[in-house]
Amino acid sequence: MQGSVLIAEDEWITAAVLSRQVRSHGYEVIGPVGTGTATLDSCRRQLPDVVLMDIQMPEMDGLTATRALMTSCPVPVIVVTGNASLKRQAAEAGAMDYLMKPVLPRHLPEVIARARERFGRYQQVREGAASDEDALAIWVVVQAAVGMLVEQAAVSEPVAFERLRGRASTSERTLRAEAQAVFDAADEGGPAG
Repeated sequence: MQGSVLIAEDEWITAAVLSRQVRSHGYEVIGPVGTGTATLDSCRRQLPDVVLMDIQMPEMDGLTATRALMTSCPVPVIVVTGNASLKRQAAEAGAMDYLMKPVLPRHLPEVIARARERFGRYQQVREGAASDEDALAIWVVVQAAVGMLVEQAAVSEPVAFERLRGRASTSERTLRAEAQAVFDAADEGGPAG
């Protein structure tokens, strides 16, 4: 078994399709659950390895539920949406990745693996944070800086993250301050990496 995936989706047909796709790749399916509140409850009780989170759900939308998970019982969340314009909001809520509806089965293993890898880096950020709320705020800034380094230096996300951590250590700044330095350098027209 590859691990467990909680399906948070209120449309039963979409939930059934996602469940079948997830199982076909060797993951155990938890759920599906159809509300943001049920997602939080299920995560706290069953501790899934990954959550596939719909955005538009009753009681609590998926972005709010993602933020609540990341500040109470962090887990890699992959937002599943039909609206590409919500990618930034999903990242700011703490989602590790996203999938566009309809989900193509061949994309699932890659996106799940990437979300779990990013979550490993998030856990490193979390270790040095004062609280889960602080960790999420730091993560959002750090992940945006990592994205800039990936584009500018043509390196992978793990390499960009390690460069950022190394620079923070060398300069004796916090990871958040070093991420801000990447933005400042970009604003001044200099290289960020």
